[in-house]
Amino acid sequence: MRMGMKSLKKIIEDTIKKSKTFKPSKNNNPRFQPSMLGSPCLRKIFYSYSKTEPDYEAPLSLNQMAYSGDLWGEALYDLLSQNMDILDYQPLPSDFPKDREFPVEDLNLSIRGKIDAIALLPDNEIQVIEFKTSSNSSFEKLKAPKPPHQVQGLIYLVLFRYLLQNGRYSHIKELNDRKPPNSITFIYVNRDNGQIKEFHQNLDFEDFKKIVEKMEIVKRHHQDQTLPPTKFDWCKSCTWRKKCVQNRLK
Repeated sequence: MRMGMKSLKKIIEDTIKKSKTFKPSKNNNPRFQPSMLGSPCLRKIFYSYSKTEPDYEAPLSLNQMAYSGDLWGEALYDLLSQNMDILDYQPLPSDFPKDREFPVEDLNLSIRGKIDAIALLPDNEIQVIEFKTSSNSSFEKLKAPKPPHQVQGLIYLVLFRYLLQNGRYSHIKELNDRKPPNSITFIYVNRDNGQIKEFHQNLDFEDFKKIVEKMEIVKRHHQDQTLPPTKFDWCKSCTWRKKCVQNRLK
């Protein structure tokens, strides 16, 4: 490398690392992340909900995979937009910022997330879409959405239906008089060769009730300042593993 020339590899890696680094929230109110609620480990969910600062930064390889997933999501969104009526979110003043992704939230449940895409279908129907990426070995075994993704998808589906039926999106004329969706579509992309699989998950209020019960357990532990039990969930890569082993709240 010539003198004065910057390493492009380092610039790329540093930028990815910075974009995925934990940033202390200005709002200290606890909040659930839909993507975290599929974990079998209540303690991991507790740390995430409590906005506890991690002990370790996520490995660069995981950040790179997450960034790759973001890029695939943007590409899939653009591809579908060429042949479908994909609806961008249209914010109200002082609302969520304008975004391709569709925001959902429930203040009573202390949860907020973003749906990857909302498609407008004939006959006043709506299709809720989530994009996911997978390694080749994992992709070949996929027969249905991964369990954590099923939890995330069900949360998005129930919250979107609730907000739609209660006028939260009434300012978006394209959604007026639309039927609430009863399923969510997952598009999985093989990161190694670009192959695609499509799965559909139906609305299930009984399963959603179990998710809410799980959230209530975590909330009670947060209020009592006690730690919930731990359960194996990729512990070696968990960014809170030091606190967990030492049974520390913070």
